[in-house]
This record gives sequence, C-alpha cells and structure tokens, in this order.
Amino acid sequence: CCCCCCCCCCCWYKFILHFYPSAFLLGSWRQNSSNSEVEVMNLRAGLSDLHLKHKSLVRELRKHQDTDVKNKAELRYLQVELESTIRELEDSNNKLAALKAEKDATKGTFFPVLNLGSKQVANDRPGDKQKDLQDMESALKESMAQSSFRLQELKRLYEERIDILKKLSNLQGTLKNVKSISSSRAFKLVKEELEKCKADVIQYQALFEKLQVEKDKLLWKEREVNVRNDLGDVFRRSLTTANSRIEELETEIQRQTDERKLIETKLEEASKEPGRKEIISNFKEFVSSFPEDMN
Repeated sequence: CCCCCCCCCCCWYKFILHFYPSAFLLGSWRQNSSNSEVEVMNLRAGLSDLHLKHKSLVRELRKHQDTDVKNKAELRYLQVELESTIRELEDSNNKLAALKAEKDATKGTFFPVLNLGSKQVANDRPGDKQKDLQDMESALKESMAQSSFRLQELKRLYEERIDILKKLSNLQGTLKNVKSISSSRAFKLVKEELEKCKADVIQYQALFEKLQVEKDKLLWKEREVNVRNDLGDVFRRSLTTANSRIEELETEIQRQTDERKLIETKLEEASKEPGRKEIISNFKEFVSSFPEDMN
C-alpha cells in the first residue's frame, strides 16, 4: 500500500511538471500577440490617414480639371457669341451708314414742278419722301437703340470674358501647383511610403492570420490543460480518499492481527489442558477458514 501511494504521488508531480510549462508559454505568447495587434492597428491607422490624404488630393485635382474643361467650353461659347455680336454690330453699322447716306442724298434732291396738270403729283412726291424720311429716321433710331443695347451686351460679355480668363489663369496656376506637388520629391516619397505601408499591411495581415490560427490552437491547448487540471483535482481528491481508506484498512488489519495473536495464545494455553484437543482442532479449522490476507 505504501508503494502504491508513492507511485501515485510521483505520477502526480510528473503531471504538474509536464503541463505548467505549457501554461507559462501560453502567457508569453499572449503578450507577444497583444503587442503585434497593437502594432498592426497603428499601421492601419497611419495607412488610413495617408489613403485619405491621397484621395483628397486626387479629388481636388479632378475638381480643378473638370472646372478647367467647363471654363474652356464656356470660353469657346462666349467667343462664338462675341463673334456673332460683332457681325450683327457690323451689319447694324452698315445699315446705319446706308441710312445716313440715303438721308443726305434725300436732303439734296430737287423736285421740279412741270405744270398745273401735274401739280397734285408734284405736291404728293415731297410728302411721300418726307414720310419715307421719317420712317428711315425711326428705323435709324431703332437701329441705334439696338446697337446701343448690343454694345452694352458686348461690354458685359467682354467683362465676363475677362473674369473667366482670370479664373482660368488662377485654375491653371493651381493646376501647375498640383502638378508640381505630384512631381515633387516629397510626394513621391509619400507615395513610396504608402506602397511600402500597403505591403507591410499585407505582410502583417498574413502574420496576423497565422497568429490567429496559432492562438486558436493554444486556446484549445489551454482548454485541454484546464480539463487536465480539473482531472488532476479529481485525482487528488480520489487519492486523499483512498489514503484515508487505506489507513482505515491498515488499522482494521492490525486489529484483526492482534485478535488473531490473542486467540492463538489462548489456543496454545488451552492445548496444554487435557480433554480439549478435539475442540482445538475444530477451532483451528475455523481459523484456517479466514481469508489469506489476514494470515
């Protein structure tokens, strides 16, 4: 029984020495995994900031390009409109010059009176000419009003064109600045750093996935260790109960042994008395019927 207890204790100590180092390694791996996760999160945050800045620059560049295209289209439209207005103004000037020339020619015209029979005709022709002259003056005034309106419209279009040219110049300057920024060494370095960060993120992502798999494996091992620890606790409790039972049985065996020795002593004393041999032989048979463990 003592040998059995020693063997059980040795097995228990080997069990503890075998599994506690694994638990220590698990704690160390957890700390390293936590540090790696923090580093990956920091890299992701930096990459996200760089990505947002890059998107902002690209969006601003596209906005300037769209504005430049729009302004060029509007400028072409205004140029066509200006040419049309200039042609209309030239037509109006030509008509005005023709009307002035006709008016001057009318003022110098002489209408002779031939005779009395043609008096009514002679009197009517100057009236018709006067009416035509008034119509021409009205048309001239209307043409001058239209020319003045066209001139004001032309001035407005010219001012708008100047403003558009200024805006276009500013946009071209901004576009040059953007291009200079895009071609600058700092921008190239940032772009290279961004590509490097992307590669690092991919690498760390693969490493993180690998660590996640290892983490899952270690979690299963940790659960297995916990189960084995629970089994060890059950084993210790069972061992304690068995030791108590062994002590009780040893006490009982010792008591039975003492009783047997006492009976044997009494038998030896009784065997010396006459007439009791038969009783002693029967009693020995009875004693021999005891279990062998009690012999």
